[in-house]
Amino acid sequence: MVAVDEAVEAQPDWVLPSISDCHLGPISTSNWLIPGALLAGAYPGARCDREHSETIAKVLGEGIDTFVCLIEKRQLKNFNPYKEKAMELAGARQLDFFWAEIEDFTIAEDRVARSAAETIIRAVKAGRVCYVHCWGGTGRTGTICSIVLGRLYGIAPEKAITHFQASHRKRTARKNTFPEAASQLQQALRLGRETQGSGEGAADDLPTLQMSKGAADDLPTLHISKGSIEKMPQGSMEKKPHRALSKQSTPTQDGAIANLPTPARGS
Repeated sequence: MVAVDEAVEAQPDWVLPSISDCHLGPISTSNWLIPGALLAGAYPGARCDREHSETIAKVLGEGIDTFVCLIEKRQLKNFNPYKEKAMELAGARQLDFFWAEIEDFTIAEDRVARSAAETIIRAVKAGRVCYVHCWGGTGRTGTICSIVLGRLYGIAPEKAITHFQASHRKRTARKNTFPEAASQLQQALRLGRETQGSGEGAADDLPTLQMSKGAADDLPTLHISKGSIEKMPQGSMEKKPHRALSKQSTPTQDGAIANLPTPARGS
């Protein structure tokens, strides 16, 4: 285990971005949590091959170079894989793909959740641009991303959760709200309160994402909502300038954590 003072350096001048800057992402089911550094959303793909390629191209067009998938293997095998297509479209750009298996409407073991959060934190601090997703990009994604925000910025976990909720509302296509289960809220509060780099699993990087396509007839219907697919971005896939941790940003306002909703499948 790497000691906290060896794993990270204190960043007292980092300020949580303003919600006004955390705009809609490249697809209608995505939104920026840290503009230019951390994007959260739904599975970046579609059943139709053309729309699948267009969706991946739009995500890459925002400078994404690191994908973090939070879908369990049994569910993931039914999706149209994006890893190979993303590598093809990215050309010479180096892409990283990480994977933490989390069952829908549940949470990972704390050590896995810490590993996921700290893998993302290390990537962001290294200048990578991350896309974190599950199926709908709400429950599992909200849990891990709230932990990331709390540990990265050293803020109260309640504020990190509120930031995720508020930025999530910027999406033009939403199905559920975070949290989708009491356990997700509890884990986000518990692990988000810990010091960056601390706890079992924090020093471990997530494994590499492995993807294989299952039966086409079993593909889920929720990927990208109707009307969210636009034309493939024009021009090159060059990575956009990293603008994640601006010292000019202003913090969000503290607010109450939303009540638990009645979830719908696929988030």
